[in-house]
Amino acid sequence: MHTKILALLATAVVMMPGAANAWNPALDPICTLNAPLENACEKLQWMQRLPFDARLCSVFPETNPRVDFDLSSGPTEETLSGARGATLVARHQKTLLQGIQVHVVDAGDPNGEPVLFLHGFPESWWAWKDQFVALGNLGYHVIAVDLPGFNGSQAPASDEDYNLSYFTDLLVGDDDSVLAFFGHSQAHVVAHEWGGILAYGFTKYRNDAIRSLFIINAPHPETFPVQYADEEVLINSWHIPLFQGFPDRAALFIKQFATEFVTGGSILYGGPGFRLPTEHVCNFAFSISGLGKIEDLLKYYRFVFPNNPSDYFGYPKPNPLGYPVKFFWGAEDEVVGVNFLEGMEEYFPNAEIELVAGAGHWIPAEASVRLTNSLIEFLVH
Repeated sequence: MHTKILALLATAVVMMPGAANAWNPALDPICTLNAPLENACEKLQWMQRLPFDARLCSVFPETNPRVDFDLSSGPTEETLSGARGATLVARHQKTLLQGIQVHVVDAGDPNGEPVLFLHGFPESWWAWKDQFVALGNLGYHVIAVDLPGFNGSQAPASDEDYNLSYFTDLLVGDDDSVLAFFGHSQAHVVAHEWGGILAYGFTKYRNDAIRSLFIINAPHPETFPVQYADEEVLINSWHIPLFQGFPDRAALFIKQFATEFVTGGSILYGGPGFRLPTEHVCNFAFSISGLGKIEDLLKYYRFVFPNNPSDYFGYPKPNPLGYPVKFFWGAEDEVVGVNFLEGMEEYFPNAEIELVAGAGHWIPAEASVRLTNSLIEFLVH
């Protein structure tokens, strides 16, 4: 990340006060630093005024995506409802992969072409419900996973495991992986945000496991140093240095963030006037209160690249396998803007690009129907 910001963060961590419930913006070093952390301070002050009450989500039990039932004896079935009244029977199960328990969900034809869905932060497998139902009913073998630490999956066993090689092995490796668990060696990969960053890792470590790649608002790792050298990009991405250097403040922020979903339905980084649909509210809130801890989720930001600088480089360009690639991008995304598409032709010269006017960062919630239609057209043709 930007060296100036990292130096400021290192100084600030030493000065950081202890208890989150005693937070005082006048004393917090976050509020004394330069952009983008000053922007983070403003957001923290705003969120601090919201009372956090996790019980609020109990009013929506039918949309609770958490796995509270016992999966130790085998799969559990659930009927999912998609758009326009469509339904599909999905199978929940947990499996031990790379040393951790991972919650996986699959549906459709087990012998059909596999489609692997990877969610972003702070979501869960449930974010893909509409696409899951639609593609499963078309005969695909749809597979969704709670990323490690989210919702029903355990976090990686050590901080050193937060790297793209580990996540590649866990998700699409030759054995002891999600794909291998379902008997597949390749899949169409559909990925949003952090899920997309992990999917780019596949192109470096297991490119042969990809049948096609459908990326939604996710920056390519090799472009990070260039993009985040731009101070305007850093200001819009104020949460990244906050999450990296101030995990206790970030944990408080995320809890208040979830409360804002529940009480008002509004959301940061959504398109103009966007309000989170009721059925997505608890997907977010429960995902950050699952088997892992909020601090585990923040480790994606804190350790993936700082611990493994090699994750920044070494990606094939252009893609030697030539599989189909599409970028589906919210045109109003403030944190991963359309500027992150610059240079992508070097990696994927024949990629399609579809910009979604009026949509921000949370595409599965903001543009679900259009996403489904675009994905079907991409896979069928």
